[in-house]
Amino acid sequence: MKTDLPTSNTIAFLGGGWLGFPSAVQLRQKGYVVKVSTTTESKLAYFQSKSLLPYLLQLSPEINNTNTVQDFLNADTLVINIPPGKASSLDFHPNQIKSLLPFLEKSSVSHIIYVSATSVYYEHNQEAFENEVSNAIAAHNQKLALAEDLLKAIPNKHITILRYGGLVGGTRNLLKFFEGKMNVEGGNVPVNLIHQKDAVNILCETVTKQLYDDTFNVCAPLHPTKKEFYTTLATRFNAIPPQFLMNDQAPFKIVNAEKIVKALDYKFEFEDPLTFEYNN
Repeated sequence: MKTDLPTSNTIAFLGGGWLGFPSAVQLRQKGYVVKVSTTTESKLAYFQSKSLLPYLLQLSPEINNTNTVQDFLNADTLVINIPPGKASSLDFHPNQIKSLLPFLEKSSVSHIIYVSATSVYYEHNQEAFENEVSNAIAAHNQKLALAEDLLKAIPNKHITILRYGGLVGGTRNLLKFFEGKMNVEGGNVPVNLIHQKDAVNILCETVTKQLYDDTFNVCAPLHPTKKEFYTTLATRFNAIPPQFLMNDQAPFKIVNAEKIVKALDYKFEFEDPLTFEYNN
């Protein structure tokens, strides 16, 4: 969709999925002009019905339409929320970011928010803080960390990295992957999860409060064990609980998100994954 809008208070979401779409809707309700990209043509009309400006964009990893991306990036803030995918090659997602770079450098975008993940941290039975991974060399998830590094190297732009824990709640219930399974590993490992409502709120506040030039973990403050989490879910939904291995000593990490809480003065709607709400 071609627009000649001023860039002030204009947000562009590269990726309008489970996190990006509700965040875009929330910011639109706050009065921002919001652009949202999708790879699915059938979503365009739906996005438009929510007063969003839809764009059909594909990074495979090259950009499919250079004119479209130039107009899309006529914005003040860009949120990049395109998961790299477990099956993709190591360089696919970084190459997606590389394809954006020449357009970003020439664009009016001043603030780039990149949605990363806490999978960048290794599991060494530690509490994971942001400074544990400052570049791709130190990272477990190389795809995300390489993308982070590419974005942080862009000159004259404010870059914010949000490393999210596991995204759950709403329509996303992880029980379906474990219901009734036997001999499941990692029962004693603490979970690092974030409810959709808090995930959306924190992303939107990062935009509205202009949280610039830093990296933040985004995760609920409480960390029940994997066994506690899935057993509780099974009870709530009258399902067969998974059976975990006895005396399993799988490695773990506990993601610390105090930095984002202090920066935004944020109050979680859902502190405890055991009490997360679901739509199904």
